[in-house]
Amino acid sequence: MKNRLTLVTIVSLLASLGASAALAEKPLLLYYPTITDAKGIPRMEYHVGEKVCVWITVYASPVRYVPPLVKAPFKILVVVETRGIAYAFGVVSGTITTGQTKTYSFNFTIPKEVPPGFHVVKLMAWNGLISDVLAGWKPLATPVGASFLVVGR
Repeated sequence: MKNRLTLVTIVSLLASLGASAALAEKPLLLYYPTITDAKGIPRMEYHVGEKVCVWITVYASPVRYVPPLVKAPFKILVVVETRGIAYAFGVVSGTITTGQTKTYSFNFTIPKEVPPGFHVVKLMAWNGLISDVLAGWKPLATPVGASFLVVGR
């Protein structure tokens, strides 16, 4: 029993070290994706034709990246989709220094063509657009998402 617990402990430790190493490769944290109306009020339900704002907070963790970032450029790709079909795209650009926290927003209007139901917003951060950085392109954060409901027409 003791050997089994030791083996489980070692496997757990290795898994957490692997996860820590994976985190260390991505210096930014994307968190608190929030969906609001045009007045900045968070809601879950929206109508076709209504303006929606997606807010995302970016944190450059000093623990996750060495050497420190100094005004490091990044791009956040925003994709809005329903039923696997994307209908709104956007790129938010910014710079960040290690230890900083910044909040960004992306606005879009729900098109008349989209069906009612759940819609998903996906947010992903990279060191630039592929066309800009070519082979040096890499993700800077674990993707995050949020969802909202389109009701009625």
